Amino acid sequence: MKLTVLLSFVLLILPFSVNFSQTETLTNKDDASRLCDDVLMHLEKSETLPAMKLLRGKTIEEEKVLTDLIVFIETSSINYGAIQGSNLAKTQAIGEDIFRFTYALRFEKHPVWLQFYFYKVNDVYQLQKIDWGKNIEELF
Repeated sequence: MKLTVLLSFVLLILPFSVNFSQTETLTNKDDASRLCDDVLMHLEKSETLPAMKLLRGKTIEEEKVLTDLIVFIETSSINYGAIQGSNLAKTQAIGEDIFRFTYALRFEKHPVWLQFYFYKVNDVYQLQKIDWGKNIEELF
């Protein structure tokens, strides 16, 4: 609980316009893919706050979702050991304007998954939903 309160406070005081990626619009699927890759790169280095700053400007999710994601990553690190890397597990799409990237975040003892859902609104892709979990079957 203390970790959640602390992380919520830190997320709230972080500046909103520091990162270049926050001001850049996602005009195609490659832009969305690069955003996810950048987020995973930060997570692999245990840089959860910079990863969340990247997401903050691109998602319509509430701040609590980002805080919950940080708690999930930190708890997974405690339970499963250090992060060993990540892989794009699958890309799924419905037409050209709805798609989802599923990533495996590989900890020492167990992988977890992260999913990023995008939807095209007025010629710009928005990150509509972020989901995560530890059930390995989501990776297949």
